Amino acid sequence: MTLEKDGAIGFAPSLKAVREALPALVEELLSACATLPTLEPIVAAAAAVEPGVLASVSMDDERLAPTRARLAALLSVAEERPRMLAGRFEPFERLAALDTAKYIRALKEREPTPDVYAAEAEGWRTLGAAVADVVPSEVHCGILLVCTAQLKASLAAKAAALVTSIAELIVGDVRRTAEKASMAYGAINEKLHGESANAEEAAAMREYLNSCGEELAALDGMLHTDLHPRVELLEALHHALPDGTFSEVHATLAWPAKLERSVSDAAERQEAERARFAEQLRADREQLEADIE
Repeated sequence: MTLEKDGAIGFAPSLKAVREALPALVEELLSACATLPTLEPIVAAAAAVEPGVLASVSMDDERLAPTRARLAALLSVAEERPRMLAGRFEPFERLAALDTAKYIRALKEREPTPDVYAAEAEGWRTLGAAVADVVPSEVHCGILLVCTAQLKASLAAKAAALVTSIAELIVGDVRRTAEKASMAYGAINEKLHGESANAEEAAAMREYLNSCGEELAALDGMLHTDLHPRVELLEALHHALPDGTFSEVHATLAWPAKLERSVSDAAERQEAERARFAEQLRADREQLEADIE
């Protein structure tokens, strides 16, 4: 049994081809046995023909009509079990017929949550594992031997490839989320390290310090809802992050602690600047009063 290019599960050769080839095979068998003295009488008796004529008998010979009928009956019985085997693979027909590239594009367009990704990956992984036990690798069906190993291997490989493709989608999500968060954290960090040139700028920095907590909380939420679950899902799927993405993720996860220090430092610096500008304002006022006098 094989997985066809169009995704159909079939037999190679087909049962029809086996039926059509059987007469020629039997004829070759009769010819071969005609040259073996120990087998020729046995085969001749089984074929219901006179000893010594096997070499000249073709399958069209009327004397072989009973033999043809018995072979046809045996083949009809033998064909039933392969059809039953094909029925055992019905649960895998969607996997067999699935256009992997189209499926992955459609999944990406849905912008799945980690739970959706997990359900899709687990479904294919479970199906791929189940195919190993659906039927034996070789099944004797009367005069036919059906080999299912190739089909089972193809289905298992396709399921594994689907899981890998889903994992690659998750990697892309992780990379984009890490880059987006890093850029946002970096912009906040840059603002927090800005120096105030005057009292107005110091007041603006004080206002920003009071409001940036919401921005940081939103970014922290993004890490907990979008980044962490996807990274954990990749670990569950035993799919490693590429080196560049791995470094980006760890750099992103380091930002909250880094910014906590930056906020603290900015608050201290802002307090010092407020005091400095207040002192400067007092000095300017005293100087103005002295000039007036």
